[in-house]
Amino acid sequence: MMNLKSKGISGAVIIVCAILLPILFISITNEFLIQFETLPGNSFKRHESETFYVINSEEEYLSIARDPSKSPPPSIDFTQFTVIAVFGGVHGSGSNLEITKLQFQGSKILVYYKIELYVTAVLSYPGDVVKTQKLEGEFEFIKT
Repeated sequence: MMNLKSKGISGAVIIVCAILLPILFISITNEFLIQFETLPGNSFKRHESETFYVINSEEEYLSIARDPSKSPPPSIDFTQFTVIAVFGGVHGSGSNLEITKLQFQGSKILVYYKIELYVTAVLSYPGDVVKTQKLEGEFEFIKT
């Protein structure tokens, strides 16, 4: 017959380990992913060259909108959220740009994105705009 005290202690050890191990892992590697939500791309201006934005104000946000009076971009509460935008410039073929991952790495915030090109007879201006938790710091944009 098992002692109830030992069951409680072993259960507590398992719970403590389950809580502390992920925290310890994050502390050791000092890296973890940041959740984000993609915003509708048709609300934003075309960019002739590769351009990156980290936006923490309504004024900055509206500066990249196509025509806020006719087609306003989604409303953002900049006290709680940051908008990150990557525009790939003009391409002589079809293309798609996607922000694939946001990640803390030490004191930096890494923004990973990819551009896919495909053959068409049109000019394209790929870009992606995402909303995430309020972020401040040094950002690095990485093409994958």
